[in-house]
Amino acid sequence: MAKLESSPIDTAPVGTGGSGIKDKEREALQKVTKFTFGVAPFKVKVHGTVTATWDVTIPPIEETFGFGIAIQLNGEAVAPTGSKTFKIDDNFSKTFRLTAVIDDDPQVGRILKSQQVIVDTSDCHDQSFPASAVTNPVKEQLDAAFSGSSDFKFRDPAKTQLTVGNAALDIRLPLSLNVPHWFDADMDVHVQLTIGGSRGVIVVAAPVVNASVDWSLLSDILSGGCTSAVAAGMTKLAQVFFEHIVDAEIRPGVKGLLEGLVNVATASAQGLDPQHRPYGMTTLIFSQTSGIAITSCPK
Repeated sequence: MAKLESSPIDTAPVGTGGSGIKDKEREALQKVTKFTFGVAPFKVKVHGTVTATWDVTIPPIEETFGFGIAIQLNGEAVAPTGSKTFKIDDNFSKTFRLTAVIDDDPQVGRILKSQQVIVDTSDCHDQSFPASAVTNPVKEQLDAAFSGSSDFKFRDPAKTQLTVGNAALDIRLPLSLNVPHWFDADMDVHVQLTIGGSRGVIVVAAPVVNASVDWSLLSDILSGGCTSAVAAGMTKLAQVFFEHIVDAEIRPGVKGLLEGLVNVATASAQGLDPQHRPYGMTTLIFSQTSGIAITSCPK
């Protein structure tokens, strides 16, 4: 089944700014006056299908000031006449847009018609879990990793911060770094995980992994001023080390926790279903307000 796609286009009316060429392109698009577009059915259950049909008459090129005109459906190039079937794999309403664009400048376009399809979620089930179902095990994992280490230790365990945000978990670790035959240093580690899920796929990414090393001014004086060079080298090593820890342990650990919660939610939904149909996760939302919200729908 085809996926829904979209791309940003310049749909500003004629005369609202830009170059004279852009205005002429927009004026050419106004020449498209004969078209039909529809999507059926207008209401569909999750994992159901809808079919879009359209028929657009492209005016002769002499009427469009020499600009060729192409047709897009949700940002994808299509023939002027046709039909396409889409599978609806999540529980959000969908908007389908038929657009005319300039062939050589597809960023300039005009939406001919749009139609919304409502997703029927009456057979779906919502289940929520507290964010602590993730944050507590992660905190325990971090405590165990650094409490017994001879190289790293917490400067103050109470200052370890795990903050739940919108689809994100922010982790800040205040550590002390033990460097043999050198001075000890403060190290601050910042990790941000982005968390979400849709269509049965859980995504846990780490767009931010930062480690910074800071020695005291006294160490710089006693070392003859070479501490800054050592700090730069140690920061690079620490960065690589923590990137490895995040990729090899923290991200897989969080994903495993979420997979377990999804299994609980889908099994519960199947048990509540009168027909005991198998269920799959359609969306997983991680946030401060809702914790871990999982929507399960029949497969």
